[in-house]
Amino acid sequence: MDIEAGNDDTMSDIDVIEAPSPAQSPRLKREASEDDTPPEDIQNPKRPRLDLLSRSPPAYAEQPDAGFNPDRTLSPAAEGNAGRDRETQPPRSESPGERGPKRHPKYFYEDGSVVVQVEQTLFRLHKTLLSVQSTFFRELFADAQHHATEFAIDNGASLPLYVLSVDGLHVADFERLLEIMENPLLISRAAESPSLDFVSSVVLATHLLKFDIIHAWAAEELHGYWPSNLDRIGDEPDDWLLCVEYASAALQLSRDAGVPEIYKGAFYELLRRESFGQDAAPMINNADYNLLTRARQLCTTVWMGIISKPFPRSRVCKDNEKASGEKSTCVARRNDLLYYKWGTIVDNTKARDLWMDPIAGFETLRGIELPHEERNGLCASCLNSWKVTWKEKKVEFWGQLDGILDGTHVEA
Repeated sequence: MDIEAGNDDTMSDIDVIEAPSPAQSPRLKREASEDDTPPEDIQNPKRPRLDLLSRSPPAYAEQPDAGFNPDRTLSPAAEGNAGRDRETQPPRSESPGERGPKRHPKYFYEDGSVVVQVEQTLFRLHKTLLSVQSTFFRELFADAQHHATEFAIDNGASLPLYVLSVDGLHVADFERLLEIMENPLLISRAAESPSLDFVSSVVLATHLLKFDIIHAWAAEELHGYWPSNLDRIGDEPDDWLLCVEYASAALQLSRDAGVPEIYKGAFYELLRRESFGQDAAPMINNADYNLLTRARQLCTTVWMGIISKPFPRSRVCKDNEKASGEKSTCVARRNDLLYYKWGTIVDNTKARDLWMDPIAGFETLRGIELPHEERNGLCASCLNSWKVTWKEKKVEFWGQLDGILDGTHVEA
């Protein structure tokens, strides 16, 4: 069990701390519904897919590392989280003059029936509500081998106190979990999805504390930011501030919080960046870096194969020429003209520059206006054949990435 009882002395007259202000973080707009009327106090102005970020790192990457492994080069979000054994941590000795745990200013309910301590913050909560929603708390409260410490309240009464020492759980994560528990409809029916910071904290806390229903909701919200479905991958890299930092942290979060479905979307967002491998930060672990290096080699191979030569003349074009008995004017009829025309197309669209991002490259090719047959261009049959093939090649490339990832993510 991942708890450690506090000391035997009852605790009272605890100081109150100020709640931290939430940092700005990207958000996703929700689909409008006739039945949804967002409360004015949470409704935000219409925005594009993602808000601009403040220059603050992801909330789930703010916590200090538990240690350092010389074999891994990590972002703050990645270090100390692998495996999450959830072993009970011994209480930290209090240094002379150090102040003790403090009551949370919001989540210390007067009618709460149990006190939970996370790090140096106390929460007075409803035991029944925790038990109903969390397998972790249900097992904790039912375990006779772990007796709670008494927490003194008014009139000489006391409440059970549990000191949680779950590896990777921090106060900010627990606060956001309580926020969604307190106002589930307020958040889930807002005009926009909760911020990426908020959802990341919730998905981590619910995974560690086994709030399965809320975890499923948070995982779905998070998947909206890092989709693995090809149809939802943008034609261009996201341009929101700190996207690289968030994507880097998401790789580790996918493992730490039990959300493997976000890995591929975050992975590709890093893969398509020109700055990947050139900056000292943000750091990712060696395994992820090696995967990105291999994937970039795949991008180069696939894209150079696409732009190095044109697709051949379509069968329909050949059949139409044979049926009409007249010589076709389609440029694909002659290889010398076709290769010249294709080289012009590649140069005009700057397709060579898209070797790091084949998804954007294929969409660029499919969207170009090619000269028609009567202007020394392609016939309609060949043009359509090319566009269909580009789409097929894009799907094929997206599947080839799975071979690189080798089970790191799960399609949803």
